[in-house]
Amino acid sequence: MRVRTILSLLVSAFVLQMPIADHFGAVALAAGPTSDVCHDAAPLARLPADDGVSAQPLDAATLSQLAKTKAESNDPERANRDLATGRPEVLAAQAARKSAALRSGNARGSASVFTDRASLLSACATMRQGASLPTTIAAIADAFSSHAAATTGSGYGWVDNLNQQGQQRSYWCGPATVSETAYSMYYNGRGAIPVSQSTAASYMGTTTDGTTVGAFVNGLNAYVGRPVAGWNWYAFVWLSYNPTSSERSNFVSYLEFDVNNGWPVGGDAWEAAYGPHLRGHPYNQTIFHYIELGGYGSSGGSIYYADSATTVWSTVPPYSWFDMQTMITILGGRGYAW
Repeated sequence: MRVRTILSLLVSAFVLQMPIADHFGAVALAAGPTSDVCHDAAPLARLPADDGVSAQPLDAATLSQLAKTKAESNDPERANRDLATGRPEVLAAQAARKSAALRSGNARGSASVFTDRASLLSACATMRQGASLPTTIAAIADAFSSHAAATTGSGYGWVDNLNQQGQQRSYWCGPATVSETAYSMYYNGRGAIPVSQSTAASYMGTTTDGTTVGAFVNGLNAYVGRPVAGWNWYAFVWLSYNPTSSERSNFVSYLEFDVNNGWPVGGDAWEAAYGPHLRGHPYNQTIFHYIELGGYGSSGGSIYYADSATTVWSTVPPYSWFDMQTMITILGGRGYAW
């Protein structure tokens, strides 16, 4: 009890300084301790009661035109595109290495596992009802000391305490996403380095043109991957301009894999003007934007993410549930770091 009290005091001080803000799952979760405590009810509270995050699917002609637009655009990363990063054998090798690390105790955290949605709803509803400042601080202390990492249920999963920060400069979405990811892991007691946006920007060589994909992955591994797992946990997977069905299913599987083990995924969005956009982003602009992907729902039909563009456009919410297939379409031409 004394340890919990001390941790509560320490964590309360930490919070005041913080930036404001399917086949692999069973194997991975077996590697770490589990409980049925809801450590973070916020994602479920933001999910519409009817799971109403689905979007009207884009027809084949629209997807083809969108891919054509991207293929013909002046993408600064064009020379670095490498679809071989998504070959089955490459992905399988990365997944095998991660699974081995989890089984050995490296990179693993605990997870709250619920066998059905009803029990998940009940536990998280109870947490929300009792969310006074003292109980919130106690819950943070518990998460910090127990290495709580993820909450999962039937068809749902999210990284606990997903951090969100407004990017401090209009071109700092890369540094902001790295900082968010590091704080998410650090806050869950995972040993990441809680790096500031300015330090991450300096390390990654971010300029007014933004952050390169290679530098973004290097940043994730410097402040999260190597400190937590002891090796470069994050690898970038390039996607086709119009992601194929296998690329889409792989993304969902590997997102679930990382999330179930408490690891956020780095998304590199490419929002073509007048095509699908993230919530609150101006529809008439072409935007390249890094985001922190931290959850899935509706049995892979929806995705949960934190967006640092709240300081760029006032219409952007800090957290959103979003249609999964639309998100993958937006990642098309770029990809994700998992």
